[in-house]
Amino acid sequence: MSASVWPKPLGRRPRPALFADGDHPGRRGFTIVELLVVIAIIGLLVALLLPAIQAARESARRTQCANNVKQIALAFHTMHDVKKQFPPQFGSFGPSARGGMGTIFFHLLPYVELQNFYETARIATTRAMPYLGCSFTVTAGTYDSRAAQPVIAGQELQPFICPSETSQKYVRPNFGWAGSCYATNFQVFGKTLPTGGAAPVCEDPGALLWQGTTRLSDLSDGTSHTILSIEKYANCNSTGPYPQGVTDGGTMWARWDFLDYWQPTFAVWVTGPASVFQDNPQPHTRISAAVSGPCNPRVGQTPHAGGAMNTAYGDGSVRTLNATIDGDVWWKQCTAKGGD
Repeated sequence: MSASVWPKPLGRRPRPALFADGDHPGRRGFTIVELLVVIAIIGLLVALLLPAIQAARESARRTQCANNVKQIALAFHTMHDVKKQFPPQFGSFGPSARGGMGTIFFHLLPYVELQNFYETARIATTRAMPYLGCSFTVTAGTYDSRAAQPVIAGQELQPFICPSETSQKYVRPNFGWAGSCYATNFQVFGKTLPTGGAAPVCEDPGALLWQGTTRLSDLSDGTSHTILSIEKYANCNSTGPYPQGVTDGGTMWARWDFLDYWQPTFAVWVTGPASVFQDNPQPHTRISAAVSGPCNPRVGQTPHAGGAMNTAYGDGSVRTLNATIDGDVWWKQCTAKGGD
């Protein structure tokens, strides 16, 4: 019987040569041209996306500013429900005719969830409080924004700050007072200034000139047609075309001195069609810097693109006005009892 013949095992096939004789294997990197092309593409994509990102951020900031205006309007309505009237633009307000002294935003603190902060200005004992040559009596149990300086006036409070407004952060370092990005309508919350001559500092029985006593029923032009508050630059300080004496001003939410242009108000120093707010004027960021922007602290300003102003009305609604609004139409919405 013949022996079985097994086939020989097949050997591995040799791999084809990848490199010719004398060549050495290695990895091939990017050329400098390819790197430059990639960098250029990335730069182009960033350039295309950056405006969209900035627009989205500004949209979020504008929404926050509008929400603050809305909360201020609702706070006014809540206060009116409790007190049966609106607070004054500046002056006394509360259980005592000569107590509860402060700006309109000071009186509004308990209604924007800042009751604890408001309590820091509570007067422990009845005492005299001289102010601008006037003698005021503050009563125990009432509140006075001057009693806790600088605790009150130097505090930057979130409900009064618009993230789109860049000058606010310069107010406290320059002046010691905290800035605000919102202002209220003097035609609603104040008194009418006398025509001709100097305005009196004090009025009997101790109420300041700016102390209005307004109720919703007083808005005879209609709550939906009467502006309560708008936005305004915190640090306006123009060195532009306005005369000396108008160049220093802005908005401080707790400002005691109502004789300058730092009160959180509008429609008082400039009235009528000329009082229309400004569209993105250049703010003055430092008192020592020379800025040629035409910011006028006597009127409001909007920091939003396209001249869009967040505006609160007497019915609690918030609408957007454009800086191109007709002056007569604007002023009719500022006046509360103009018959229009």
